[in-house]
Amino acid sequence: MTTQNWVVRVKFLLSNNRDDDGMIKSLLTVFTLLWLFAPIAQGLDESEPGSSEDLVWLDRAHQSASARVDRMALWIDGVFGDQVTEDDALAQSYLRVIGRYAWNENVENTNNLRVRGTLYLPNMNDRLALLFDDDDIGDQELDTIPGAGSESPDVGIQWRLSEADYSRVDLTAHWRDSGIRPGIRYRSQVPVNDDIAMRFYHRFDYGKDGWESSSELIFDQKIDSGHLYRWRTRVDTSLGNEPASWRTVLQSRHAKGEGASLHARQWFLGMAGQGSPAWEHAAKYVGVTWRRSYVRDYLWFEVEPRYTWQSALCDCDTASLQLRVEVLLFDPD
Repeated sequence: MTTQNWVVRVKFLLSNNRDDDGMIKSLLTVFTLLWLFAPIAQGLDESEPGSSEDLVWLDRAHQSASARVDRMALWIDGVFGDQVTEDDALAQSYLRVIGRYAWNENVENTNNLRVRGTLYLPNMNDRLALLFDDDDIGDQELDTIPGAGSESPDVGIQWRLSEADYSRVDLTAHWRDSGIRPGIRYRSQVPVNDDIAMRFYHRFDYGKDGWESSSELIFDQKIDSGHLYRWRTRVDTSLGNEPASWRTVLQSRHAKGEGASLHARQWFLGMAGQGSPAWEHAAKYVGVTWRRSYVRDYLWFEVEPRYTWQSALCDCDTASLQLRVEVLLFDPD
């Protein structure tokens, strides 16, 4: 894999300008234009159906998914831009630029622009990579679905220590809190049978308050081509300090199409809390995500309405709406 053609100039815009009307209007204008001009964008996809040499990466991944539930789950994760599994799904150098606007019934609106990705360095046999990571342990709001990422990206490096058929171990080092923070990541994938697969992800990082860990367990059940049910649970702990925070969610995920016609949706129902898993102390949420691509796999648009009971943002029941525009760049080699 080559990366010499990558020219990356990254600027993190992490401001919390909650009343930035210009940003809001700009995002809404982009969303509206994308929606109205979808047929034109789809017309830019000139590849013949089934022509593998003309297909971009995500389309080729769709073809190779075939009937295996583990491969299909990774393909759907690539469609949704799942933060935790994305490195497995794309399996190459990539950058995802994400613009996000969030409206909340009882909390001030927020917007941000961030970058996430992995750039494998040349002449390293795909072992050493530069990371733009937005999964700081304990930094995500409890209301956030696992895999969505946080609003505080970090820059780091990753060294692939070992890799087997169904497991992998990486060593990492991030620049965070004015210091270098070492860590280790372990991931494993086990096809239980033709229709059920299990994945496990674990991180162990040294943060500003000492050692932190994050564990995530995922079960996928294939329903049919492009449709699966998922149960996902994540637990974040700061050893010897605050109580563990946890999130669990059930998802019904659908994806279909290729190129500019690729679109997906998911229904989700989840709970989250810190310490006690008691029902009365946990945040509960339900919602739906609509997502589609424009101009092949490079430009994405997403809408996600939801309702949350006992939201961690306001300690109240609240409705919210999230809009996202994403640009996905990847090495075609």
